[in-house]
Amino acid sequence: MKVNYPPYANDVDNGRNSYSLYESYDYKATDKLSFIAGMREYYMTKSSFQDSDFQLLPQFQGLYKVNDKSSYYFNIGKSFEMPDITSSFWYGDSIAINPDLKPQSGWSYELGHKFENGKSSITTDVFYMTVKDKFYWAQTQSGQSIMKNHDKWQNTGLEVNYKQKIDDNLSTNIGLTLQNPKAYSNSSAKWVQDSAKYIINVGADYNRNKFMADARIFANLDREPAFYNYERTSSSTPDHNLSNSCDLTVTLGYKPTDTDSFKIIGRNLFNRKDVVNTYEYYALPANVTFVYEKSF
Repeated sequence: MKVNYPPYANDVDNGRNSYSLYESYDYKATDKLSFIAGMREYYMTKSSFQDSDFQLLPQFQGLYKVNDKSSYYFNIGKSFEMPDITSSFWYGDSIAINPDLKPQSGWSYELGHKFENGKSSITTDVFYMTVKDKFYWAQTQSGQSIMKNHDKWQNTGLEVNYKQKIDDNLSTNIGLTLQNPKAYSNSSAKWVQDSAKYIINVGADYNRNKFMADARIFANLDREPAFYNYERTSSSTPDHNLSNSCDLTVTLGYKPTDTDSFKIIGRNLFNRKDVVNTYEYYALPANVTFVYEKSF
């Protein structure tokens, strides 16, 4: 990567390398109970504007198999992410550089149960996540966009997924996520919602000989505040949350040979004018894509 603009330097080459080593150990305590312990050592070299970093990232998993149909599981793991190498670049008057930007790291905890009998399956999962120094975009007093770190971030939730096999060709599924993602910054001294509180997905897929069909509805409800603190086309008020979104995607496929396939993919078939992120970029109108794939 090259920096071509002030204030830091002109025509300075900027780069970094990352290295990691991963080990895991599987242990079968009994015929029903098993564990997996993992560790990743992660090292990133120094760049022109960022220091080097070394992290130990552990992960611990467990599975208890009640019987052939029912099992419990848990997962505990640590995550880590460096700022993008471009985060120290100067883009122009609309972007401000944050020289104090720090890496983000966090822990996730997950406990779940899965039941499957061959025709139907249901998975129930509770989770808790916490992230230190989570990245987010804010605005300076002069109106420039700047990437900062939240001081605290956490999310607690429940996820339930159900799948039903109707016959040898047709199956349906429905999923629901209830969560409370929120972020805290010392500058504002308050917790702020950081993502949608409810996520719903409903789908069905059909396969018969060389034909397939797949339909998915994906909805985000009770969404977070918009990034921009002034009037946008998605709302008539300056301070507002993102509107609910709902997408219908349908895929039709035909595979005449083992190496050739044709697909027609229709997206946003409700033709909704939904915003897809906190910066209020709009989804494409209803659109269709034609795909041909060949494997070798």
